[in-house]
Amino acid sequence: GGNGFALEYPISRVLCDARILNIFEGAAEIQAQVIARRLLEGGN
Repeated sequence: GGNGFALEYPISRVLCDARILNIFEGAAEIQAQVIARRLLEGGN
């Protein structure tokens, strides 16, 4: 229900933060892949 989106509850705040961290982690993985690909191709 709507209580899952209300940030007054500690668990909803934890879940919200976990989603954000997952997005940041995914972005870092993609960035690492891009860097690795460029290094393997010999590009700058």
